[in-house]
Amino acid sequence: MNTKSATTAGLLGIFLGSVGAHNWYLGEKKKGIIHICLFASGIIVEILATIILPMALSLSSLLAMAGVLSILASLAGLAMAGNGIWGLVEGITLLSQGDEGLARKGYPVAQPQQAYQQPPYQQPYQPYPPQQPYAQPYPPQQSYQQPPVQPAQPVAPAPAPEQQPAPAPEAQPTNEEQNGQQ
Repeated sequence: MNTKSATTAGLLGIFLGSVGAHNWYLGEKKKGIIHICLFASGIIVEILATIILPMALSLSSLLAMAGVLSILASLAGLAMAGNGIWGLVEGITLLSQGDEGLARKGYPVAQPQQAYQQPPYQQPYQPYPPQQPYAQPYPPQQSYQQPPVQPAQPVAPAPAPEQQPAPAPEAQPTNEEQNGQQ
């Protein structure tokens, strides 16, 4: 089964969409034939209207047919331009949808690259080989138990140091006494 790429199909549609290169790449033969027929008929009518018929007609008949020939050339140009725009739009659509869009339409596409996805869960990385068990197991460890905590006994406040009474201030003579002594 031949896988398809949306990038390739989109670029073919943008640059060679008027001949249906993207449709041929994707295997859409009917659309490819329509693009080829529109392109070829536009080229043929353009050549007939601008080169062959003017050379074959006499000057008087050429003047009489000038309107018809210009209309034919204009229609051929419009058909080719429409065909090219159709291919361009299909190419841009293919690029914007990507490979997921092609897969939804049923085209075989390559598996998306895993660069942006996380790998599935694996064993954790071990830089060293797993350690071998010891020949003799460790002796059982004794658990250390703390002695139970006794509730605190109320402690009586320390006696305050004895205070000696402050010496009495000496009596100061009053103003009257001082005046009377003088």
